[in-house]
Amino acid sequence: MSEKDITMRSPCNTYFRPGPPPGLVANPGKRTSAVVLQPDRGDWFWCVTTDLEHRITKFTDTESEFVRYREELDIYLGRR
Repeated sequence: MSEKDITMRSPCNTYFRPGPPPGLVANPGKRTSAVVLQPDRGDWFWCVTTDLEHRITKFTDTESEFVRYREELDIYLGRR
């Protein structure tokens, strides 16, 4: 990003204008859209992608497991 980008007076420039920009922030893609429209059935409340390289996502219905999965993600990302 350049200095020109940061100072441009545009409704989409969040450096210039407070709050989110109008419209969509990103295009999630076809696969993500399909999952949102037709999610897997289950009793889970949380999901955490614990291994981005291998696309491993874990689902749970308990907060304690969710916390453990977040710790796995932190380790994967080198935060711990």
